[in-house]
Amino acid sequence: MKLKEAFMMKYKMKDLGNAEWILGIRVNRNRTEKTIKIDKKVTINYLESTEKYDKNGNRIELIEYKSDGDIKRFNKFEYNDNGKVIYEQHIDPITKKPKETIEFTYSEGDGLIKEVHYNNKLQLTQTVVYTYENHLKTEKKTTNSTGKVIESKTYTYEK
Repeated sequence: MKLKEAFMMKYKMKDLGNAEWILGIRVNRNRTEKTIKIDKKVTINYLESTEKYDKNGNRIELIEYKSDGDIKRFNKFEYNDNGKVIYEQHIDPITKKPKETIEFTYSEGDGLIKEVHYNNKLQLTQTVVYTYENHLKTEKKTTNSTGKVIESKTYTYEK
């Protein structure tokens, strides 16, 4: 009886064929020459990011990876009929549940006028309001959940 058959009788196993990789080591078996070569100098390259798009070309999902292959950032997006982001969710890579949700509001001219940030329990954490003059952003004001201003920026333009 062959070793593999003996193991299969004793343990619940599935024959996946010849091994090509074992614990990150490449195995190259040549039955004609009766040799097995292993290559442990092989490096594994992980993806930097993956993106998914809807039928209109809008990015609906972004996953960025760390150099070790773990997820660094996982975001999902929803769009209005004009192709503007109306919701952005920052997803926890382990639980796959939202850590933060951002709701975007636009003016009739499609300028971003408001961002409302919520935590994983959909409780308000901060609001960002943008002010425009002649289609140019003039102010960005961030308030916390109680309405206290925590950041204010003024934009000026040279003529």
